[in-house]
Amino acid sequence: LFLLSAQLGEGQVFRIRPCQMFYHSKTITPVLDQRRAIQNRDYFSFQFDYYTLRRKLQLGLSYSFYSGWTEFRVDAPRWGGNGGSAVFVQRYAIKLGYNLLQSTSRLKIVPQFRVIFEDAKVTFSSGEIGYIDSRVDNNFEGAVIVNPLNSFQVLPALGVDMDWNIWWRFHLTTSLYHAWGHKPFQEFYFEYSYQGQPQPTAEWHSDGTGWFASIGLGMRIWGYRQWKAERAAGRTSSRRGRGKKGKR
Repeated sequence: LFLLSAQLGEGQVFRIRPCQMFYHSKTITPVLDQRRAIQNRDYFSFQFDYYTLRRKLQLGLSYSFYSGWTEFRVDAPRWGGNGGSAVFVQRYAIKLGYNLLQSTSRLKIVPQFRVIFEDAKVTFSSGEIGYIDSRVDNNFEGAVIVNPLNSFQVLPALGVDMDWNIWWRFHLTTSLYHAWGHKPFQEFYFEYSYQGQPQPTAEWHSDGTGWFASIGLGMRIWGYRQWKAERAAGRTSSRRGRGKKGKR
């Protein structure tokens, strides 16, 4: 994953990053022989951070988007499950964090709380998107149906940002947070029979719950000289302090 990070002025950071999300669809009615599986999908994010209080307090805004995905897995010899997307999801977030380390340190560790405003729009009409017949699997036969929903919700999220100035203007950056959704933006159904016997319709929902992660290489464009001067001043002050203690 690659991250482009630009340092704007004294304590402002702008990031553009491709990312990964890890989640599992919420089961309403399970399919027979269902197995739990963690899915991962790509998403993209723009992020603006402002550091104040001597670069300790982080205030941030972000925008991200991805294709809403729902998926289920079964323990079958010749068929592993099915999934699909018929919604486009956009997220606008407000972020508040606090740097645990010294402001002049090369490393920042910033626990944070986010409030996410999520807007989902239908991109394809609901209906059957696939059919599993006995020639694919001897046990299962039936139709896979998707029902996308236009929805808006507010999600809480907790996470942490890490930023390490590895050399000169270059930074290794990571971000990880977990969001809790409560309003589905897509429903998935499997109307099927098992070994010739009709079964209750299996159902899954996607509501935005999951882990969202990124890692990449960044570059500070502005503000490097001021940060370097502050770091040098901090080292000089520290040396003078040790010198005074030695004279005593």
